[in-house]
Amino acid sequence: MPVREARREDLTGLLRLYTHLHGNSMPAPEQLPWEQWEAICTDPRHHMIVAEEAGAGQSFRLAWWSWF
Repeated sequence: MPVREARREDLTGLLRLYTHLHGNSMPAPEQLPWEQWEAICTDPRHHMIVAEEAGAGQSFRLAWWSWF
């Protein structure tokens, strides 16, 4: 399972996992917090680490977040 720092394109997968775990519905594409996510991904003090596993036509991302 590859482990890497999160990228811009990981937002949808991370939100899908988060909403699934919390029993919420996925926000509409126009409601995704792209601006905030971009700020997190480009801030050198934030490190969102994801581990990605693909299988059965789906991709799962697990995230660890640290703020240095």
